Amino acid sequence: MVVFINGSFGVGKTTLATQLVEQIPGAVLFDPEIVGSQIHRVLGRVRPVDDFQDYRLWRWMTVFLIKRQKSPCVVVPMTIVDPVYFEQTIRRLPDAHHFALEAREEEIRRRLEARGPEYGPDTWAWVRVERCCQAVSHFPRSERIDATGTPDEILSAVLERLKGL
Repeated sequence: MVVFINGSFGVGKTTLATQLVEQIPGAVLFDPEIVGSQIHRVLGRVRPVDDFQDYRLWRWMTVFLIKRQKSPCVVVPMTIVDPVYFEQTIRRLPDAHHFALEAREEEIRRRLEARGPEYGPDTWAWVRVERCCQAVSHFPRSERIDATGTPDEILSAVLERLKGL
C-alpha cells in the first residue's frame, strides 16, 4: 500500500508522514524531493527548470522507486498540483491512497512564517500557496483531510480512513 500525502507547502505533510511511519508496522518514508534534487543537480545545467517536477524523469523515477519498496506500506509526502503530473505519478501507483491535506491560505502562511525567514514572503513556497490550495482539493478520488487541527487529530483522521481501505 502507498499512502500519498499531498497538500500545500506548510500544511503538515512531513509531520503526518513521520507520524504514520511510527504508527503503521513496517511502514517506510519515501521522500521524492531527494530524487528531484539529485535529478535537478545533474540535469539543471543542461535543461534548467523552476520545479524539478517538470522533469519527466523525476515522475518516472518516483513511481519506479516507490514500486520497488519492500515495505507493506510506503508513505510519500509530496506537493503535486499539476493534473498531468498527478496522473503520471499517483495514478500510476495502483495501490495508492491519496490524501489531500487542506487548510486555509492564511493558516498555511502563518505556519510558514513560524518556520522562519527562509519561508516568508517572496520565497518559493510562499508564492505557491494559493495555487497549491486550489489544485489539491480538485483531484479526483482523493481523501480530503482538514489539516487545521493538531497533528494528533490529523493523524487520527488519516488512520481512521486507512482502516476502512
